Amino acid sequence: MTDHRVMDAAAVPIFEMTPDGRYFYANPALADALGVSVEAIVGSNILDYSPADEADARLAALAEVFRSGQEATFEQRVPRPDGDRHFRTVLRPVRNDGGQVVSVIGTAWELTDHMRTEEALQRSQTLLNATGQIAKVGGWRIDLRTQTLTWTREVYRIHEMDESYEPTLAVAIDFYAPESRPVIANAVQRAIDDGLDFDLELELITATGARRWVRAIGGARMEGGKAVEVTGTFQDITDQRQVRDELLQSRALLNQAQHIAKLGGWTFDVATLAQTWTDETFRILEIDTTHGAPKVPEGLDLFTPEWRPVMAEALKRAMEDGEPYDLECEVTTALGNRRWVNAVAKVERVNGRTISLSGSFQDITERKLAEDQNLKLQEQLRQAQKLESVGRLAGGIAHDFNNMLAAILGNVELAKDQVDPSGQVHADLEEIRVAARRSADLTQQLLAFARKQVISPKVVDLNASVSSIVTMLQRLIGEDIHLTWTPASDLWPVKVDASQVDQVLVNLCLNARDAIGGVGTVVIETHNRTVDEAYCAEHPGCAPGAYVEIGVRDDGCGMDDETQANAFEAFFTTKEIGKGTGLGLAMVYGVVHQNRGFVCLKSAPGAGTTVTILLPRHVELTEKPAASNVVVRVQRGTETILLVEDEPVLLRVTKRLLERHGYTVHASSTPAVALRLAAEHGRTIDLLMTDVTLPEMNGVALAGKVVSDFPSIRCLFMSGDTRAVVGAESLHGRPIHFLQKPFSQSDITNAVRAALADHP
Repeated sequence: MTDHRVMDAAAVPIFEMTPDGRYFYANPALADALGVSVEAIVGSNILDYSPADEADARLAALAEVFRSGQEATFEQRVPRPDGDRHFRTVLRPVRNDGGQVVSVIGTAWELTDHMRTEEALQRSQTLLNATGQIAKVGGWRIDLRTQTLTWTREVYRIHEMDESYEPTLAVAIDFYAPESRPVIANAVQRAIDDGLDFDLELELITATGARRWVRAIGGARMEGGKAVEVTGTFQDITDQRQVRDELLQSRALLNQAQHIAKLGGWTFDVATLAQTWTDETFRILEIDTTHGAPKVPEGLDLFTPEWRPVMAEALKRAMEDGEPYDLECEVTTALGNRRWVNAVAKVERVNGRTISLSGSFQDITERKLAEDQNLKLQEQLRQAQKLESVGRLAGGIAHDFNNMLAAILGNVELAKDQVDPSGQVHADLEEIRVAARRSADLTQQLLAFARKQVISPKVVDLNASVSSIVTMLQRLIGEDIHLTWTPASDLWPVKVDASQVDQVLVNLCLNARDAIGGVGTVVIETHNRTVDEAYCAEHPGCAPGAYVEIGVRDDGCGMDDETQANAFEAFFTTKEIGKGTGLGLAMVYGVVHQNRGFVCLKSAPGAGTTVTILLPRHVELTEKPAASNVVVRVQRGTETILLVEDEPVLLRVTKRLLERHGYTVHASSTPAVALRLAAEHGRTIDLLMTDVTLPEMNGVALAGKVVSDFPSIRCLFMSGDTRAVVGAESLHGRPIHFLQKPFSQSDITNAVRAALADHP
């Protein structure tokens, strides 16, 4: 029994019938050709679909196959309401196990389009023959018996010769350009000797010296095995050659344009499964075209695995529904490289069926890389803006918080002096003071994050700075964690506040300790690092230049991508409530950027964390570390102080602290009142003690006005935000004195004595 499943899917008509011409199987393609259903065909007779004049021939062919067991081929016409269709049918015998022919399978190939084409060609040939005389195609003849050459009128015209001229073969050959003469002479000789025809395009120089391209076609007429004459045609194809050259030039320009645009083309024939690619498509896919015809990859192999199902679905819709596609996808080249391409396809359909696809392949790898880089930069900008916004908020909160803490600390110290040091009240006040100092430390972290903390940058050797606190860091992280310190030799100098470096390392080591959660290792190391454009491309936010690198590496639990994305955000923490503030890495970020540096984070779950800090190299010679400030013994004073503070509680407590130590204080909450008091008591005022941030005008501007009118007055600035002061190294030629908020009783009295000791 014949298995018809494969035949059902065939694109050509297939049928099977009995000796009497009855169909007992027909596939859908035959039903389409006959214009009826498969059910209508099965059980019908071949005569039902045969013209009367062909019926006997078809039955005879069928009978012959059953009789002889040999296949038979015939051409047949199938009448259809929409026009006759023509097929070439092959009948093949089907034998049983005993070798007897039990049925015939027929396969038909449609000839309708081919026959129509042949008819059109025949009509064209008739028209060509009728118009041959006006086609300007000349003829020529060489009579080998008489050695004479004959030209038609058109050949004379092409040569720009008078028809009275009697040409010879030698002279005719001399009309060709030098490089063409041996070609035509050899072709004529081979026609004479071997009877070989020729069809050549050659360059001719006419009698007037003009150059023309001609097509010379010729062949020999033989008699008795010997050539007796050579005849042929002669056509001026100068215009055609020019058009062809222009087309070739245009094609070359098109290829060049496609190469510049990285745009290739392709076609796919559904019936033959044949693919055609342009040179640029092969180049995009890095397929070698220099050694013979390159092989086009089959199926979807050129696409990366994740894109194959997407392209399969797109091709399916194109084939079944005629839906074009325009996709950006990834491919794998012949050399194993990945590239992004814009794959575009359009569909050609006939009678509701897709017959071909064509489209383009454009290499967009550079654009995709640029888009990815742009997205990274946008995310970096968003993060920077977010951190900057939070920083401004944190700085504002810290400023007000410092005022409150200064007031708390001042009042606590005033109260402690009035109670029994051995009593419970004194102990309670001490607890308040300790809590306030811890709050002050938290405020310093906020200021570091906001890049507003007080800094005193000096040119330092980072190796020396780190070495001085390694022992303290080891005690901080505990004995279970081994701390390795690896300093680089000949480390470049940097200009930073050494205390900020301490803050950064303390926070990073504490984070490392928490990430390890037991036994582990922390490594601190330094390097000189020259950052180039390639490094910056891999680490968005960095700028090219010379840096000193500090790296802190641990073998702790590591971070996932989401945690890394939020690691530097203020108040973000993965620790339990009460175990962390979320300001550690935010403070690190703030300090590093305050010093014009960059910080990079590399981590993975189970693979530990590495924090890399880059601080700009300082080009001057390293300065000697400044000596530590000597704490001056607090002394009472008798001078007069103009105190300016806009926070009423802090103003009152500061005034009481100063008066308690013997100073006369004129207190003001606004610059306007301060200027009035200065005008009234300026000659008796020894010190202007002012907050930096004030309503109406800042403390630096206020000090400028007061000192301008009363040069003998010294100045002391108070604030948690020193940006307005740090930029000025002196005020009217004298050094700047600064008191960091929040301050203790000893802080304020020592700062006052230091400022008063600075004689103008």
